[in-house]
Amino acid sequence: MNNIFTSKKIKEFNDQGYLKISENSIFDQNEIIDLIKVFDELIPNYKDGEIIPFDKKYRYFNPDYHQEFDSRIKTHFVRNNIGFYGCARRHSYLRGNGSALRELDDNIFFGKRAVLIDRFFPQKIVNFVESKKIIRSLSELYSEDKLSFHNGSLAAVFPGCLGEPKQFHIDTPGFNKPSTNLLSKEKFLINVFVFLTDITDKNAPMRIIPESHKHYRKINDYLSTSFKKSNKINNIPQASGNLWEELLPENLQKPINLVGKKGTVIFMRSDILHASTENYSKSTRKVMILNYSKRSDDEFCKKIYHDPKNCRKLYSLFSDKSLVKKTFYGSGHPPIKYYLSNYKRDAMNFVRKNWRTPFRPLKKLFLIIFNKTNKEINDKEYLNIGSGTFWRDENVVGLDYDPDYAEVSVNLNNKSKLPFKDSRFKGIYSSHCLEHLKEDTVAWWLKESYRTLKAKGVLRVTVPDIKAYLDAYDAKDASYFDWIRGSSTYTFDSWLRLIVRAFAEPVVDDFSDQELEDLYHKFNHKQFLDFFSKKVKLVTDDRFLIPGCHKSWWSAEKMGEFMKKAGFRKVLIKSRRDSESQIFRGNKFNNTRPNMSFYIEAIK
Repeated sequence: MNNIFTSKKIKEFNDQGYLKISENSIFDQNEIIDLIKVFDELIPNYKDGEIIPFDKKYRYFNPDYHQEFDSRIKTHFVRNNIGFYGCARRHSYLRGNGSALRELDDNIFFGKRAVLIDRFFPQKIVNFVESKKIIRSLSELYSEDKLSFHNGSLAAVFPGCLGEPKQFHIDTPGFNKPSTNLLSKEKFLINVFVFLTDITDKNAPMRIIPESHKHYRKINDYLSTSFKKSNKINNIPQASGNLWEELLPENLQKPINLVGKKGTVIFMRSDILHASTENYSKSTRKVMILNYSKRSDDEFCKKIYHDPKNCRKLYSLFSDKSLVKKTFYGSGHPPIKYYLSNYKRDAMNFVRKNWRTPFRPLKKLFLIIFNKTNKEINDKEYLNIGSGTFWRDENVVGLDYDPDYAEVSVNLNNKSKLPFKDSRFKGIYSSHCLEHLKEDTVAWWLKESYRTLKAKGVLRVTVPDIKAYLDAYDAKDASYFDWIRGSSTYTFDSWLRLIVRAFAEPVVDDFSDQELEDLYHKFNHKQFLDFFSKKVKLVTDDRFLIPGCHKSWWSAEKMGEFMKKAGFRKVLIKSRRDSESQIFRGNKFNNTRPNMSFYIEAIK
C-alpha cells in the first residue's frame, strides 16, 4: 500500500481527475469477500424479483392510459430501506409502467438500480467507511489528514438498467449550491468506488471524460449558451439533469469506461464529467460508493434534516466521530427557514402530482357542474378534434377518444367514419392531435374533415414543428427542450431518442443510441424522418399504437401537401392568433406549446 500513491500516481490523479487502483492493492481478497457477503445480505438477488407476468391480483386500471397496468412495475419504489430506481428501455413506451408486451414483465428488478444509502449502513460497512486503508489513500491524494465523510451507498445495477444514456453530470452540486467561484477554486470531493464484481463494457461501467475537471469554466460558459442561462451560475447539473453529450465542447477528451476486476478501487474527483451506463449483460453489477472531502472545505456538507433518527444511529456506529460530524451530527436541528422552504417545495410537488386524484371518482359530477353547455351537440357549428376529455364550449363540439367522458367519443386510430353528416360544420379545429396518428390515418382524417365541412369552411391544424426540433438539435439549443428535459421517463432517453420519440414512438426503442446517431449522420433531415415513417407504417400491433403515443412527423409544407390531396382548394400558413375563422382566434384555442408549433388552415 505504501508504494501505491507515488508522486507519479498523485500527479496522474490530479491530471486525469481519477485514479484506478488494481484489485488486491488496497483491500486484500479476504476483505473483498467479506464486503461482498455483507452486500449480498443487504441487497436482494436479481432472481428475488421474479414474478408471474401481469398477475390478475396486481392489475389496476389507469384512467390516463385507458388500460390496465401491473402495480409492481414502477420507475421508483422502496423495499426494506432499499430504493429501486430506473426504467428499462422496453418500459419507456408506457412511461415506466411495464412493457407493451406484458409477457416480458417477469422480473420487477429488470431495468432497476438498487441502492442502500449510508443512513442504513450496518456496522460492518461503517468499518470500511472509516477503514485506515481508505482514509490513508484519501489523505495521500488530498495531501491532508483530516477528512469528512458525506455520502455513501451500496448499489446493484440489474440487467436492463439504462443508466444515463449519452449524458453526463458532476457530483459537486449534490453537496452544496455551487457558484462558479467555488468550482473554479479547485474545491472538490473524492468519490471512492470499490468494485464488488468484475465490471466490463457490458455490465454498466462508469463512463468518464478524463481531464474534464480542468475545463470547468470553459464547459460552463459553453453550456450557458445552450441552456440560455448566465455563465455566472453553475450550468453543469448533478445526475438526471440531461446534460446531453452533444452539448459539450468538441475538443474534450473522448469518454472512457472504468472497467476492472472485482476488488478494483477507483478514486474520482466530484467535478469530473461522468455518467452511469446501460447494463447489457445478464449479470448484476455491484459496487460500494463513498464520498469524502477535506474537513477544511466547509462548503461541503449534506444536512439530512428529514431523517435525524437514522443520522444519529449512523453517527453512533463510527469510532472516529469527527469523520461524520459535519454531515450526520446535528442533522436533526435545522433552521426555521429550512422548514419553510421545504414545506413550500413539498406542498407544491404534492399538489402538482396529486391534484387530479380527488376528482377521478367524481368525473361525471365535475362535467355536469363545471363543463355544462346550454346548446345541444346538433346545434353546434364547429368541431374540435382531440379536444381533451373535459373540454366543452357553447359553439364547438369536443371530440376525443375517451369512451366515458368525451362529449363525442371516436378512436381516430381505427379510421371510423366521423359520426357527422356531410357539410355539417363551419369550422374544424385540431391541436396537437394528428402527431398521434399514423400518416395514412391523417390522410383519412383530412378527407373526413373535408366531407363534414361546409363550402368555404375552415380546417385549422396545429401540431409540433418537427423541423424546429431538428434545427434546435443541430444548433445545440437545449433550452428549446426545457419543457421536457429531465422530466418523467424522458430522463432515460438520449437527446436524439427523445426527438425520435416525438414522431416514431412505436419503433424508436428498436434502435440503439448508436444506431440512431449513425442514421442521423447518414441522412439529411427529410430522409431521416421518412426512414422512421416507413418503419411506423409497418406497425400493425395495436399494443404499440395506443392513442397517446406519437406516430407521425409534420412540417407546414408536408401538412399543406396532405391537405391539398384531401381536396381543399386553399392552404394558408397562419400565426397563433390569426385565423380565417373568428371563433378560432379565441382564448380557448392555440394554447398548447405555441413555441414549438406551427399553425395551418385549409379552406374547402
